[in-house]
Amino acid sequence: MPETIASQSETPESTEQATAETQPALDEQATEAIVDESAQKVSKKYRRGQTCKDRREFAANKRKERTQERDEEERATRVKSENSEPRKPKRRVALMIGFCGTGYQGMQVNPNARTIEGDLFTALCKAGAVSEENATSQNKVQLTRAARTDKGVHAAGQVVSLKMIVEDPEIVEKINAHLPDQIRAWGFVRTIQSFNSKTMCDSRVYEYLLPTYVLMDPSEANLELARTVPFEERLIPETKAEDMRIKREFRVSPEKLQFVRDAFGKYKGSHDFRNFTVTRGCTESNSVRHMHWFEVSEPMLIDGSEWLSLKVKGQSFMLHQIRKMVGLVILMTRSGAPLELMD
Repeated sequence: MPETIASQSETPESTEQATAETQPALDEQATEAIVDESAQKVSKKYRRGQTCKDRREFAANKRKERTQERDEEERATRVKSENSEPRKPKRRVALMIGFCGTGYQGMQVNPNARTIEGDLFTALCKAGAVSEENATSQNKVQLTRAARTDKGVHAAGQVVSLKMIVEDPEIVEKINAHLPDQIRAWGFVRTIQSFNSKTMCDSRVYEYLLPTYVLMDPSEANLELARTVPFEERLIPETKAEDMRIKREFRVSPEKLQFVRDAFGKYKGSHDFRNFTVTRGCTESNSVRHMHWFEVSEPMLIDGSEWLSLKVKGQSFMLHQIRKMVGLVILMTRSGAPLELMD
């Protein structure tokens, strides 16, 4: 038994010794094989430049590979086109629309918000004016608008430019069938390929409806509030029924109406309107705007209250510019400030 155990214990030792003795030889053989393989790769890489025949064969093989790849791409495209509907031509158009902005977060499309453009583009896709391939993004049909509108703002006439499928003679009726009652397409006209409703819009007209009671002189309570309470601590007083009755019965005087018209007339022409927008990124080089005119209508009665229509035409406007222009005139009228203050 001891001899048998001894003979078995000698076997692993001898195996390890034999492996250790043969390992360097195997490593040398593997290294030589790797070197030979690398040399062959290098030889193949540079062999095409050794002789004219090699270079011709290499170029011919490359041309063959490219031809095969091109044929495969064309075959895949042909199969895809055969399985899908035939493509219809798109035409650049100016689409005229109008909308009531109540309940919308403005005109321009905005993620996670209900916008006029969002509902319009959905209707265009459902009506067939935009193909299924381009229905994933309005950028694919290059949709732009002549002007943006803010939350709750309406538009009697707005222009949208895009590439649209117009073969169907009833396309406008089909678009309206998929639009909510608040949005309507009036029609479209074909345009040149470079037409862009935003960059090629030479002027825009906005209208504000203003109740004349905002021009009333401030009450004694409000004057006392302004004199005694710091601005950051002031609270808007609750409007009572009697206060609203007095406001609805207010009628603007001819003198005050003339002051309002003279004040809005100050905006005509080219001016630096940097004080009428957000100041971030606003400089003298990008805040000059040209106003064609600013009209104030005669007072009109609507549901027992007196209103004024304010219309302004300008080449372009900055963010919040018009509401700040109106706000300044209201403040000057209520406080009795001179017109020279605007200069």
